[in-house]
This record gives sequence, structure tokens and C-alpha cells, in this order.
Amino acid sequence: MEDLRAGRKLQAGFRFETVRRFPCREREAGATEIREALAIGREEVLKLSCTPEAMQIYEGAPRYSLMNNERGMLTVLRSRTKADFARLSGMEKGMEQLLYDAAQDAETMTEFFALAKTKRYSLARLRRLAFCSFLHIPAELSTARPPYIRLLGMNERGEELLSHADFSLPVSASLARLEKESAAAGAFAAAEARSWELDRLFADRPVPRGAEYTTPVFKQRRA
Repeated sequence: MEDLRAGRKLQAGFRFETVRRFPCREREAGATEIREALAIGREEVLKLSCTPEAMQIYEGAPRYSLMNNERGMLTVLRSRTKADFARLSGMEKGMEQLLYDAAQDAETMTEFFALAKTKRYSLARLRRLAFCSFLHIPAELSTARPPYIRLLGMNERGEELLSHADFSLPVSASLARLEKESAAAGAFAAAEARSWELDRLFADRPVPRGAEYTTPVFKQRRA
């Protein structure tokens, strides 16, 4: 629904199509069930729900979990002031006090969300606010229009279309190239890189630094 609202607001002219999510294929799991299964080591659930091509990517890849660095995240949130929380995008009057109190009282992130959650504020919304605060993403960055299009992956058909497409924004797979386009692009790129460096602290094993600048675009080729 948020995609539809944003499309109408931007007068984007997109054609939206719905995709039936349930029922899944036999023994296929949804994203939440997969995450819960991986948390207790049930790798077979992932294999039943992914294509062989996707499994080639997932096998051996680091597993990320909030539990791996929840104390570090809570430390950052506890250091925030009410004014810091008030500057986040999507805040309503009074929410900053709620988040501030939860951060001061909670001993785990699960407890933080439980303390902050009310009938008025959904868990999903609180999660977004908490991560925006942890990643230091201010409202002006969250609400600004993106200054570039960063290419992450494509197949052969996508590569063909890109070669003929005309974009109003800079397009590249290189964050180093994009950050030089403008001051706004530099701010966005810095936020992307900073978010990755903090994100890798949630991995189940050490992840090399600087991956935002070194990971190449993913290209899917026909077998």
C-alpha cells in the first residue's frame, strides 16, 4: 500500500501488479519462517524455499541477526537524546519520549521494542526508527529524493535494456563514482557506506570492511 501511495504522490506513472504470495508451493516457507529457521540452524528450510541459483549465493554466506550485536545497538540508542530521536523521519510528537525511555530502561532490543510498542505505533515502524537512529540517518536524508540510481545486479535482458535506457539520474554500480556526482550524492553515498560498516557487526563471523566500494555488480548468466 505504501508503494501505491508513493507512486500516486510522485505521479510516477508506474503500472503496479499484485503477486499472489499464498499459498506457497509445497513445503515452501515465507521470509519470516526462513529467518526463524536459520536462527536455530535449520538450513533445510532455506533449501526447500530457494532456487538452486539463489542457494549458490546463500551457501557459505554470512548470516546476519540482530542478536549478534544487540548490545552494541542498544548502547548507541541509549546514548541518544530526546532531541536526537525527534529529528528522525516519521516521528510524531511524543514518540521521542517513548523511544528515549525505552532505550534507557531496556536491557535487550526485544525489551526495547516491547517497551516502545503501543496500539498506535506498529513494531515495523519502531524498527525503522530504531535503525535510522542507530545508523544515524536524519530526517532530511530519509525524505530527500535519491540523487542517483545504484545498480546492484542484472541478468542478460536487464543489461540489454540498460544499454538503451535514458535516465534522468546518474546510474552506476560504483558507489565511488556516484558519490562524486554532487554534494547530495556524496551525502547519500556516505550514508550507504556507513550503514554497511555498522551492518557487518551483525554478521555471525567477521566480514571485510569496505565492501560497498569493492563488491562488483551481480550478473546472472543463462546456464
